[in-house]
Amino acid sequence: MFQDTCGTPGDAEGSFTRDEILDDIMRYWLPNSGASAARMYWELDQSGWSSPATIDDPISVPVGFTMPPKEAVRK
Repeated sequence: MFQDTCGTPGDAEGSFTRDEILDDIMRYWLPNSGASAARMYWELDQSGWSSPATIDDPISVPVGFTMPPKEAVRK
């Protein structure tokens, strides 16, 4: 994922620090949620979903996520 979605294709460490990569990997590995997250991305891609939030009308609840520059579901 990092190789495909970073701003420096083929060089993830050129876009992210090792700590950022480790943080993102551990977010899925520790709670054992990698498979369900991958399924969610696949289902969103299949359905043509796009985010309801916009720059002019952002989501107003506290959230945290990682959005690499070339993320496949980025709209």
